[in-house]
Amino acid sequence: MADSQRSDLNKDDDIPPFGLIDFDHYLIQHFDLSRPIETDKDQWRHLCQQYWQLYPRERWPYHKAQLDAEDAWRNHNEPPPAYPVLERRIAPFQTPLERRLGDGSGTQCCLRTCYDPELEEDYQEFIRENQIDRECLLYASGSILDDEERYKDMDANPMEVLYNMPGYTDVVDVIDEPLYDELLPWSDEEWAAARDPEDPCKVSAEVYNIIMVIDREALEEGLLKVKWLNWRSEVVWENKLYWGAINSFVQIWLQGFGIYDFSKRNGDIIGEGWMPSP
Repeated sequence: MADSQRSDLNKDDDIPPFGLIDFDHYLIQHFDLSRPIETDKDQWRHLCQQYWQLYPRERWPYHKAQLDAEDAWRNHNEPPPAYPVLERRIAPFQTPLERRLGDGSGTQCCLRTCYDPELEEDYQEFIRENQIDRECLLYASGSILDDEERYKDMDANPMEVLYNMPGYTDVVDVIDEPLYDELLPWSDEEWAAARDPEDPCKVSAEVYNIIMVIDREALEEGLLKVKWLNWRSEVVWENKLYWGAINSFVQIWLQGFGIYDFSKRNGDIIGEGWMPSP
């Protein structure tokens, strides 16, 4: 994208231009443009995996670069530097909506994986009940990912969608490095020593975001699967959520409550949780 085009971008646009997401700066440093274009998808997935393995402290340089770029853009009318070749080659791996969801803002989403024509009416009922507008904005829970060609093959493994928005769990948003360090989770060894798979209180400390899945069970029985994700984009807890509870569920989540508050021992708001299968 030419600089003149970039400078005309609406600063209130929901879709962050390249350079205003932490993962963009990771790509700038690590994406190898000398490799054949045919390997771009494999390279993209590999870099997603590598990025997820970084502790938040190790992600600080990319977060700092994003903060500086956003300050220059919003306060000094200086658009982020253009990387036209890189931007063109990674474009197939993210839709505008996926890019917005992966900007580290912590917005929640639903993922639709069932496109059975016989259940289309049930899906439309879900949209009506949850006030989803024509731009696929789900007022209660961020956004809904609905694209048959893009998501129908994710039914068996819905968390594949995280490769389309690698910053979805990158939600530590601070402005100085010391505070960034203070917000770090424990090391792997400390988690392994402290984790009790039967205690959602301990597991909840790892959670950075959630995804709700609209699969066949959701449309036939009104039960959405809720995937609780840690900062490595791993599923650490799962629940099922009745349609009628989605609004209250998201509001409680946004107020800072965790897995314990949705577990069976605390009123069975969304049903008993379980650890993901190995």
